Amino acid sequence: MTRRSTFLRTFATTVALVTLGAGQAHAHGTTYFPASRTYACRYVDRTPGPCANAWRSNPQALYDWMALLISNADGRHRELIPNGKLCSAGDPKYAAFDKPSAAWPATGVRAGPQTIRYVLNAPHATLYYRFYLTKQGFDPATQALGWGDLELIHDSGRRPAATMESFQVDLPQRSGRQILYVIWQRSDSPEAFYACSDLIFGAPGTLPLAPPMPDEMAGQPGAGGGGHTGHGGHGGGRGMPRTAPSSPLRLSGRGISMRRRIDDDWSTGYCATVTVRNRSKRSRAWRATMRMPDRIDTIWDAVAARDGGRLSVRGKPYNRTLRPGGSTSFGYCATR
Repeated sequence: MTRRSTFLRTFATTVALVTLGAGQAHAHGTTYFPASRTYACRYVDRTPGPCANAWRSNPQALYDWMALLISNADGRHRELIPNGKLCSAGDPKYAAFDKPSAAWPATGVRAGPQTIRYVLNAPHATLYYRFYLTKQGFDPATQALGWGDLELIHDSGRRPAATMESFQVDLPQRSGRQILYVIWQRSDSPEAFYACSDLIFGAPGTLPLAPPMPDEMAGQPGAGGGGHTGHGGHGGGRGMPRTAPSSPLRLSGRGISMRRRIDDDWSTGYCATVTVRNRSKRSRAWRATMRMPDRIDTIWDAVAARDGGRLSVRGKPYNRTLRPGGSTSFGYCATR
């Protein structure tokens, strides 16, 4: 191969990587119970007015339900997020989630000890999780959330990386609708994540007690229990698109199987989850190629590069090596 052809091939690969990476979502986490606004509108119920408005305003914000973050926060939450924009963390992509309404999907709770769960599909070491509850007298139907509306009720301190976190939190006495605001500050990076969950004290909520678990969490350590029923599209969610059957994918490594399921499908694009399983008798670092005539808009829990009509995919450091019988998953959204 000549020096020129080697350069051109390297250049083409680099362009493919940059083009793919430009649309990547940071796939990390959010409050699973009580379900955050992004999680509830993505997986549980699209029908309420606020959720329907969020889907109309920016669907990508729902596909990136786990990526409501500030990459350089480093604890400067109040400095970086203006009053009235806490539920979006000041990111215009998530602006619809700041809108006051009494129709956000909500979880029924009572004062006293409450288990709060946080789902992470890209675990990281933690400096703290901080839980805030709105003060009595705050009206989420008419007021956009501000820092002065919140009371700190729990600080977890440092924690190791995990795929599902559980916290025992004492909820103070409240009545009616309130908002639980959660900040997850990583310790291995200045990146921080934010979530608003709607609560109804002393009355049934509008969300199930066990919301559907996203498919990318299936089979991962710490993700079991709690009555999970699968993806919102086929596990009890309302108003969700029907899920297409799984289909096998072409592989480049022995002993590894992959199956793809289309989670959401619309006229010009779709989002899919791919389950990767090690069927061999020894640990393997998985890699695969898949036919991909469509344009990848975002991909999470995997690293990928395009070569013509094929996509080369491999795991990230935290899910790249699978033990015998082990599995992981990644997802992507594409435009046809």
